[in-house]
Amino acid sequence: MRWILTAVCLAAICSGCGSGERHVVGPPTCAARITWNGTVYYGETFSSLPPATLELGTGGRPTCGGVNGGEAGASSTVEVRRLIGVDPRVAVAVNGEPEHAYLARGYFVQLPSHPLHRSLRPWQRSRSELKGCGATRPVELAGTVRSSTGAGIDVARGRGETFLFVDPFTRVRGLERYGLPYVPAGQRVAVDATACLSPGGRLRKLVPRLIRPA
Repeated sequence: MRWILTAVCLAAICSGCGSGERHVVGPPTCAARITWNGTVYYGETFSSLPPATLELGTGGRPTCGGVNGGEAGASSTVEVRRLIGVDPRVAVAVNGEPEHAYLARGYFVQLPSHPLHRSLRPWQRSRSELKGCGATRPVELAGTVRSSTGAGIDVARGRGETFLFVDPFTRVRGLERYGLPYVPAGQRVAVDATACLSPGGRLRKLVPRLIRPA
């Protein structure tokens, strides 16, 4: 998925995988975002979206450097609207941005159950994160979710962190909110994952097949 950037401040979220390797790269941390009703939403670009009709109120658009942002102290304000058929606690729209939706963290638009999954381009709806791997191997891990983004989850394990790339074939069991799979920061999880290896055997990324409470 294409992230909307508010500034050139891409940050690599590197992860350890057993031996302390730190070369698995996560998504940028300065994606466009807004705050509305006490929730931070992160922007994504879609090929098509449901109509944005009902006005929900005013939200804040913090700067890239703002950690919390929001209605108080934000660099600018935006008019937040509801997308037809979408719970605003999961995703909202901003007036004047017809190609963008703003997604609450903890939910994954890659999963077929997400209300905006069908608004993705066809290749995004079916793309496996294991495509192009030279080889794969099963990996089991457990830890605490440090952050949850549109691309996946960052799991803290001991002194290291591991980023897991969620795709349409990831299953979430026993973790739900508002009727949807939900993996929030602070949640202890156990994960059955697949390691995607390069032809030379080097770890490229980890892809969760099953996420469940630890």
